[in-house]
Amino acid sequence: MWYNWTLPQNAKEHCFIIAKAQIVVVSIGIAIDVLIWSIPHFVVWKLRALLWRKIALTAIFSLGIM
Repeated sequence: MWYNWTLPQNAKEHCFIIAKAQIVVVSIGIAIDVLIWSIPHFVVWKLRALLWRKIALTAIFSLGIM
């Protein structure tokens, strides 16, 4: 646990490793968000409804991106 409070010997390498880990974690998070966001769209577009209602539902689900 002491390594969390002390400056590593090679600070640039340490920061580079942390930055790479953050990129991986953020990429996984974005992929999961896109997957969860896209699942309802498959259901909506298979409904027997008017096209404008499908577009409206897609627009409502798209608000979740914000």
